[in-house]
Amino acid sequence: MQSAMTAGIGIYRNEEDMKAALHRIQELRGTCREIRLADRGTLFNSELLEILEPGNLLDLSLVPAASTLNKAGVPVADSPEQIPGLLKERLNVK
Repeated sequence: MQSAMTAGIGIYRNEEDMKAALHRIQELRGTCREIRLADRGTLFNSELLEILEPGNLLDLSLVPAASTLNKAGVPVADSPEQIPGLLKERLNVK
């Protein structure tokens, strides 16, 4: 998940990488749902927490991944040198 988010939804991104990251996150969510518990206890079940945590993180990672992809028309910086120009454009500074 971390590598998919960093590579596809990082600061410098393009539509193809964003789609690939979103697809990878959806694949990981499917895999995570297939994990089964060996310990069925209800008290201090750390195995349950270890399964729930990545599943929840994957669910939450879909929010920035999908919203970033849906903002395709919003200009993003392709290099650090473009950032001041984008800030001026977004803040309507001349």
